[in-house]
Amino acid sequence: MVSGADFAFPPGFNRPPSGPGFRAQSVVGRFPEAELLCGSLQEQAWGEDEQDDMASRQECGTPPPAEEPPLKELQALQLDLGPVNNQATKAHERLKQNLSKRQKTLLDSRSSNIRGIPGFWAQTFVNHPQLSAMISDQDEDMLSYMINLEVQELRHPKSSCKITFYFRNNPYFQNAVVVKEFVVDITGYRLCHSTPILWRQDYKIEADSHRNHNKSPNFFNWFTDHNFAGSNRITEIIRKDLWLNPLHYYKMMKAHEEGEENESPMNPDAYQDFL
Repeated sequence: MVSGADFAFPPGFNRPPSGPGFRAQSVVGRFPEAELLCGSLQEQAWGEDEQDDMASRQECGTPPPAEEPPLKELQALQLDLGPVNNQATKAHERLKQNLSKRQKTLLDSRSSNIRGIPGFWAQTFVNHPQLSAMISDQDEDMLSYMINLEVQELRHPKSSCKITFYFRNNPYFQNAVVVKEFVVDITGYRLCHSTPILWRQDYKIEADSHRNHNKSPNFFNWFTDHNFAGSNRITEIIRKDLWLNPLHYYKMMKAHEEGEENESPMNPDAYQDFL
């Protein structure tokens, strides 16, 4: 501890009067130099305390207190974004609905035109390069009674695909409508519904024999067997190739015979990705 006698005043600082008979008064009040010195020492002490506190926070891993102005600004921006996001969602839904209505109108018109072309769907299935090897002559004859095909993409409650076949009266089965529905996920297509085929009595025995003796991936097994193991590829072809641009595959054989250049099929995911 430094005694009063040993204390050295800074240069230019007047030593307070002392001695006998001196009446003690406030040093700070009487001497401005002392007031300045005390203020400087206090500021230095506060700065050292703040540095020590910061070092202690870093050692303990405690983050420094967040600044209030940026946080308040962020909260204000988030509040402004809320209505904008809601408007964007509503606008997107309206656009989807308008496109869906327009697509349905065009698909209905396409179906009406296809009904006027005999054997259109049978020819389309047979002409597909990968599907043709899975279709027998009898399958082709069965498909010749098909008058319409419809594929629906369902989003709720799960992503699924519904394929509907429409048939006119035929010697194979009684069904006018056959529906196959699949849940679509990362593993592929999982069958969740399939219309039982009501075979006509004259063909039932042959249908059972065909199904039991031929386990290879073919259209007949896909069409009739609810648990056919090789159904993924056939479902994919119908959903993304034949349904989106059947005219391309219908014209393939004719174009090949006439030496014409085939047109490229439309991008199968262009519309579905948007929806």
